[in-house]
Amino acid sequence: MLGIFNRMIRTSTRTDDWDAPDHWKHQMHTSTYERQRRKALQHRERLARDIGLLR
Repeated sequence: MLGIFNRMIRTSTRTDDWDAPDHWKHQMHTSTYERQRRKALQHRERLARDIGLLR
């Protein structure tokens, strides 16, 4: 009975519309090519940011 109330309160007071599945949160649903491309893009952005700080 308390578990039902607990779930009801948690779902009625959350700010998000819905809970994403766990495999969506960790980018494992994307292809290997897409993950490598995104990781390279993040690396280039970080490198550009670091170079900008050194100037």
